[in-house]
Amino acid sequence: MTRCDTFEVRPLSHRDELLLLELLDASAACNNQVNYDRRQTLFNTQNDADSRVPVSELKSTVKHAVTQEQYRQQYIQRLSSSTPQQLVQKNWEPWKAYFAVLSKYRDPTNNKVTDRPNPPGYWKENGNRTPRTVIRNDQYTLELGDRSRLGIPVGKELKEKYGLGYHERLRLEVAGQPRWTGKQGRQRSCTTETPKRSLHIEPSATRTTLHADETLLNHHWPLLAAAKR
Repeated sequence: MTRCDTFEVRPLSHRDELLLLELLDASAACNNQVNYDRRQTLFNTQNDADSRVPVSELKSTVKHAVTQEQYRQQYIQRLSSSTPQQLVQKNWEPWKAYFAVLSKYRDPTNNKVTDRPNPPGYWKENGNRTPRTVIRNDQYTLELGDRSRLGIPVGKELKEKYGLGYHERLRLEVAGQPRWTGKQGRQRSCTTETPKRSLHIEPSATRTTLHADETLLNHHWPLLAAAKR
């Protein structure tokens, strides 16, 4: 069972907010590129086949169309070493669900799934990338106390652009008290109805997902953190 604590957070300066926005946008770009490559592999495999390709073969081909190292090399300077790898893993989750539904759709004995499923879409809304990232649970810090802080890793290029030291993390102010204890974990997507900019850490066993909406600067950032028990 996964239990979640909810906090409010905000960047400590205008510079930090701009840095966070750029980091989240780069993460969304990485995810969308991974997803594009997987979608193209799916379409090309289906179109080039002489007969219908088995779902298990499609699944394996699409999964291995991309590698973590491929995107780590491309995005390490902006996102740090581990984040692109986590994005590749996170991107595979909706694909697994897609192939599970596709198997049922093709099963002649199954009459519950009658509409062909669509492959996973992109992190986009109204034509713009949805700023979001995924951070492994041993790569962020959540310090709770009189001055609570969330620390997240940043790539060398963004550190130099925004004046962070080589070993520094982006630190965000945190307000709120945890209800649960346990190992900090990975996340699942959460939503908010607040009109303010939002930041989510979504709970999961191995990584943390940060998500921001499109509202611009100088607002609170509601944050959802989780401990898995």
